[in-house]
Amino acid sequence: MKRLLVGLLLVNGSCWALSERSQVEYRRANESDVQSILSLMEEASTQGDKILILPKACREAFAKEIIDKKYLFVAVVNKEVVATKKLFIAEGTEKDDLLKDLIRSEGKKARPFSYRGKISDSGSITRSSDQRPAYGVCLYVGFEYTKKAYRGQGINKQLTEFAYGEVAEQVKGALRKLLEKNLTLIYGVTYPNANEQPDMAPDRTPGMAKTFQTFIKKYIDKQASSVVLELTRYHGFMPTFDQNSQDCTKPYPDEKSDPIYGYLLTYELKGDLV
Repeated sequence: MKRLLVGLLLVNGSCWALSERSQVEYRRANESDVQSILSLMEEASTQGDKILILPKACREAFAKEIIDKKYLFVAVVNKEVVATKKLFIAEGTEKDDLLKDLIRSEGKKARPFSYRGKISDSGSITRSSDQRPAYGVCLYVGFEYTKKAYRGQGINKQLTEFAYGEVAEQVKGALRKLLEKNLTLIYGVTYPNANEQPDMAPDRTPGMAKTFQTFIKKYIDKQASSVVLELTRYHGFMPTFDQNSQDCTKPYPDEKSDPIYGYLLTYELKGDLV
């Protein structure tokens, strides 16, 4: 479970954008951001049904660990972290834990998928009876939170695009090394951010798919005329904790945890990597 939590939640480059209020820096998180990230997590704890919030005693160690792994990207204004985004290639036990404990597509707690479909370049989603495609190389995105005062300014969108750009070469290297043709994005959407159908507001899947498709076109499969994603959705659970607990590895059992939809968006490369 500890590995899963690390999966859920130095500066090699940065980019800048001008918002209506002040200049925003987008970059990988570093150790100087820890206290600011903790402050953001405290604000997020008031919305515990929408984002994974660890017990207070565990937050600092968790933040330092995902920073050390270079999994975390941040938007910074005046040295204050105003948004977070975790994006990384999930491999080995981290990948297994995500699929077993969060998405619930594998392992003893695996469930049949609740929705299968295809997402076109235009964003339209149609049901499909096809089998779920092979995972291939997996990317996980999560730990997304924007400070309330900075929402509605496009910061989350810009941070997402920056993070994808930073992991592009690593993703291409993994695809080449493993001789894989499939690339899968893994993420969870809590029920307050979802709907009965993936293409119905407020479900975030159309927006997640569009950003993933743009990433594929720009960095991964530049010769593809279209990027159609295979969508598979499962019923899973977000690890939910007693905020006063001293144990980071023991969330509540499923019946006391927050339900989520676990998503897999898979793309099959049409040509060779360039």
